[in-house]
Amino acid sequence: MSAGNEEIAASLKSARLAMGLTQRELGQRVGMPQSHISKIEKGASDLQVSSLVELSRALGLEVTLVPRKAVTAVEGVLRSVESANRGSRAAEALAGQAKLAQRVEARFPDLKEARELYDAVLALKDPRVHRGYVAEQHEAARLARYIQTRLDGGATADMLKAKLKSLTSVLLRIRNDRDENALDSGSRKTPAHRLDEDDA
Repeated sequence: MSAGNEEIAASLKSARLAMGLTQRELGQRVGMPQSHISKIEKGASDLQVSSLVELSRALGLEVTLVPRKAVTAVEGVLRSVESANRGSRAAEALAGQAKLAQRVEARFPDLKEARELYDAVLALKDPRVHRGYVAEQHEAARLARYIQTRLDGGATADMLKAKLKSLTSVLLRIRNDRDENALDSGSRKTPAHRLDEDDA
């Protein structure tokens, strides 16, 4: 597989994951079997332009040819847009998880795991998200979908407890890591000459 094809396959997979879609769900949107989506993402299938355009549009992307001289400038713009989109998607996911916690709590008022999940979501209000949290966000989205499906299917409180705890744990991991990074970047060591001045 060429480097260009690898980049395209990786971009399609990244966009699919960012939208919280499974390969099967993406395949249903574009009329392709899940196995074909898997081959495309692995670079094991020769992707036709028409399929690339169709997949891209289903993932909120556009296929555009850019003059080679403009690639660096375009990549810079894309990085800034992607950074803003990550923050927006994270905020939307958190809002959805807060609503989910409220739904579970409304159905099972004595279920402390629902309150703990809601508190964890509140602790991440206005999140400062960077690439390091992508895996955790995907895991949180997967767990939230599972809980939502089980809740809609009439699950009991006992059936939801473990997944609620897992989702809370993922969100707290993001919060703790974010807070540690903020502390690390905010703590500055005083230079030695400043220590002497302070003693005077």
